[in-house]
Order: sequence, then C-alpha cells, then structure tokens
Amino acid sequence: SLRVDDLVFMVIGAVPGAIAGGRLGYVLDHLAYYQANPSAILDPAQGGLSLSLAVPFGLLTGGVIARLLGASVSRWMHAVALPLRFVRGAGKLTGVLGGSGQGAPTDLWWATAYLGPGPWGSRAADVPSHPSQVYEAVAVGVVLVIVAVLAQSRALARRSGAILYVALLLWASAAQAGEAATP
Repeated sequence: SLRVDDLVFMVIGAVPGAIAGGRLGYVLDHLAYYQANPSAILDPAQGGLSLSLAVPFGLLTGGVIARLLGASVSRWMHAVALPLRFVRGAGKLTGVLGGSGQGAPTDLWWATAYLGPGPWGSRAADVPSHPSQVYEAVAVGVVLVIVAVLAQSRALARRSGAILYVALLLWASAAQAGEAATP
C-alpha cells in the first residue's frame, strides 16, 4: 500500500512535470508565435499553460518520484485517478468565473455572457454563448461517478493503475463529445 507521506511527495513531484508539460503544450499550441518570439517561451508573464501535456508530464514526474521512493507506480496511478478527474472538473468550473471557454453564440436561457471590461478569457465575452466549460465539467462529473463505480469492480480494484487509463479514456471521450455537441 501507499504510505500517506509517500503519496504527498509523489503529488509534490508531479507539480514540476505538470507545469513544464503545461507550458510546453501551450507553446506547441501557439508555435508560430513562439518561433517568432523564442525569448517569450520562458516568460511567465506571457501566455499560459495547456492541459494537453500537463497531465502526462505530471503523471510521469509523479511516477518517477514513486520509483525513487520504492513505492508502486501502479498504485500511484490508481490513487491519482479519481482526484485527477475531480481537479479537472473543478478547473473547468473555475474557468466559468474568468469568462473562458464560451462556445458558439446561442439564445438559450442558460447561455453565458460576461459584462464589463474583464479581463475575460473569451474574445466576445459579452455575446450570449454556450457555456462549454460547464458542459465539460458536467461530463467530467459523470466520468468521475463512472470511474468510482468501475474502481470497485473486480477487474479494476486490483490497484494495477488500469483505472487511470479508463478515467483518461472516458474523459477524452466526454471532452470530444462536448466539443461535437457545442455548435
């Protein structure tokens, strides 16, 4: 079993990987800009982070710390599956507070619009639009429930780390479905 103090070190060890991966993902998403401005790559006041590589790099460095501590990497992966999904869903909901992640414009009653000077994360924040961040947060919540139920199944309760792969697959499917559902 994982000791609580080892788990804390693994989580702390995951942070630098998540930050480095998040920045690398952001740079790759905006590669043309950073090719023209390479000095801005390491400027923390410019740009942001992307989850596309933050999650795998964070898992990688957390796994490295697990190995250094002599802990089971598969148990680390099993232990992190549910909290990782929870944090992802919570992060999506916090994006709503910053006015980011609006989808296509709509006149539906639950559309979101942000008034005032901002700074808002969406380009046309004042235009009523689909709350894409909320859609994905709800999808992540559904995935969280499914993963919690599956984690109790005989096949995935062995703590082999397979539940993390199931969680990532379900999350990716939900995120893809959310993008497809937002016109």
